[in-house]
Amino acid sequence: AATAAAAPMLPTSAFNPASAAHLDLSITSPILVNGNWLSQAGLQTAIDKVCAEAGSGSVAVGQYGEVRLLHVKADSLAPTPTFHLGVDVFVPAGTPVSAPMTATVRSVDATAGVVVLAIAATETCPAWDLRVAGVTPRVEAGAAVVAGAHIADVRASQP
Repeated sequence: AATAAAAPMLPTSAFNPASAAHLDLSITSPILVNGNWLSQAGLQTAIDKVCAEAGSGSVAVGQYGEVRLLHVKADSLAPTPTFHLGVDVFVPAGTPVSAPMTATVRSVDATAGVVVLAIAATETCPAWDLRVAGVTPRVEAGAAVVAGAHIADVRASQP
């Protein structure tokens, strides 16, 4: 297998990692208070506040590996996911999202706003899937896409 070419997923005009705000959504986060994480509106208000205070416009990054309460239901014995297995990048609505590598579109869920890309193995990396959520898909399941191809646009509000 050959080494794959890579491309940015977001335009640099929309996302500059050096100026993005760090978004702490962990159980010890100072921005998650008084149950504001229990509603999308409360959570969005907290995220917007972090971005405004950092002077980063509306760009923030949440980290992998945080223990979070965002999906925990009050008074429920049902197990819920608490260990975050992704990286969140909050950018303005309408921002185009591109495939980072040549891939096959494994699945698309337009209602949930999710695109899953299957990235083939290379000489230096095993095969893996990339899940992009909070988007309006611009591709169909089964389509082959090249690095840099427009696959989705960021939604105005996250489901």
